Amino acid sequence: MSLWPGMMLAAAMGVATLFATLGLRTLLIRRAVLDIPNERSSHAVPVPRAGGAGFVALIVIMLAVAAMADSGIDDAMRVSAGLAAVAMLCVAAIGLVDDVRGVAPALRLVVHLACGLAAVASQMHVISQSLALGWIAALALTAAAAIFAAWCVNMVNFMDGIDGIAAAEGAFVLACTGAMLIAAEPSDDLGWLLIAAAMALIGFLVVNMSSARIFMGDCGSGALGLLVAWALLAAVSRGTLDPWAAAALPAAFMADAGTALVLRVAAGANPAQAHRTHAYQRAVRRGASHRAVTGTYSALNFALVAPIAVAAQCWPNAGPWLVTGLYAAFVVAAFLAGAGREPATGTTPRKLPGTAS
Repeated sequence: MSLWPGMMLAAAMGVATLFATLGLRTLLIRRAVLDIPNERSSHAVPVPRAGGAGFVALIVIMLAVAAMADSGIDDAMRVSAGLAAVAMLCVAAIGLVDDVRGVAPALRLVVHLACGLAAVASQMHVISQSLALGWIAALALTAAAAIFAAWCVNMVNFMDGIDGIAAAEGAFVLACTGAMLIAAEPSDDLGWLLIAAAMALIGFLVVNMSSARIFMGDCGSGALGLLVAWALLAAVSRGTLDPWAAAALPAAFMADAGTALVLRVAAGANPAQAHRTHAYQRAVRRGASHRAVTGTYSALNFALVAPIAVAAQCWPNAGPWLVTGLYAAFVVAAFLAGAGREPATGTTPRKLPGTAS
């Protein structure tokens, strides 16, 4: 795919998602599919949820077409794209049921693990062959990749708590991954597919950050997490993205969600229990606006994460040191921001703004 067809695909995905999200918002309001504020919410008014179904449907269709068409991706990647589309659809489906009726955490986890395995198995086969791994090591690598994909599904769900933050992060990771693939292999259509997916998220973000508010919901956040995991592993399995560069791109979300989870588990909290103690949530509870917090995360991504990812790609020997330092800095920042810990009792909470993710 050359420059102009790739740009046209990306633009079409952005515009289509914008209108799909606006139409979906009207339908969700009419059907009363609303997120009602509670003590764990970062919003004060009911907001339509499951709005991520629009961009999920469009990205799934795009991946399915790429899997079936005679495109600029090889046969192995066509199979992988098709499996990723099916896995995203299943994760979105269980998320939609959870948005409307609720789903038992154990069932949700089983679905996430199964979908993660389906999405990454073919890529791990390619990596195992290239590394000449035995079958035991190949199975272990595949299991680790499936757990990573399931973690990404839940990580994005955890971090989807204020306006725009999940969509902005997803767009950043997908766009950077796509750009690095195009720079390394201009004839590889996977890069343009990822940039088109990023534009779909930007189309959703326009509505998400405006007065016409809508939630991504579990339907959208789970599928987005799986897409991010698949994209990073696909880029690494092709040998065009350095593993350390791939590890750097989601660092902001990984550090915030991981720090909060570890500290809560260490304090004896149930890891499946909903809470409002991620670093970004603590910032909102201190009085920062949703746009300010989302903007801060995006600024850190462009000013710090992207240059380190590019440096790790260009100088692989420096990758471990650069990315380890990046994660260490984000973990320390999350800890200092209070991630994983409830505010001290007796403090007066700020009145929540009437916005949500």
